[in-house]
Amino acid sequence: MADNSEKAYLAELIRDFPPANPVDLEVAWKDIQTRYTVLEQHIPDFLSFLQSEQNTFSEKFNLLCLSFHRYLFSDIIGNAGEFRKVMDPNAGFVAYGREMTRNPSTAQFTGSAPSSIENDLSEAYQLLKLEEIDPICASMRFYQRFVRIHPFYDGNGRVARILITLYLSHHGFYPLWKKLEETKKNEFLRKLNMCHLREREQMFEKYFAYLCEFWRQFVIPKTDFVDPS
Repeated sequence: MADNSEKAYLAELIRDFPPANPVDLEVAWKDIQTRYTVLEQHIPDFLSFLQSEQNTFSEKFNLLCLSFHRYLFSDIIGNAGEFRKVMDPNAGFVAYGREMTRNPSTAQFTGSAPSSIENDLSEAYQLLKLEEIDPICASMRFYQRFVRIHPFYDGNGRVARILITLYLSHHGFYPLWKKLEETKKNEFLRKLNMCHLREREQMFEKYFAYLCEFWRQFVIPKTDFVDPS
């Protein structure tokens, strides 16, 4: 059911942001899944760039963010690798939570206004430090902020997962995304949404602490990771 809803949303984006050449929805859907796997496999290559001396740590993450989205959606939607814009249909509005939508009347959570995306992301990238006492908690803090900002119409979760997989790899850890998806996805989303709901309240830190401790069970030292393939 979730796949059907997500496919319907992707079809809507393909209609409103058509690629140069027509694309089949089923082929596009499978291509996105395949490309995500390829990105995961190239984490060591991205790590070399992250640890290079060019650009600041935050600037590198921003460049990678746009590159990852462009790769995932190239030839599928015409705005691959671009943030939402105010001149887009519905003035760049997007909502998410119960489902992805560009209809304000069914919104649970709304992404940042297009005019605020770059500034909001810049602040979010500051959460990812070259040296960090608790990178596991920092990675989830960034993930929550990134998906709350929702800079793209689609693929925000995928891009955020690759970014924090890379960040944790830099700090010697590996996130077990597949295990989380298969065993505790609904619980994860509930805790994440509770943080979204209380982002501007004093209770936020309490709920984020629950999310952070939950997240720890799915992050292991890289030396303990065994590739199932």
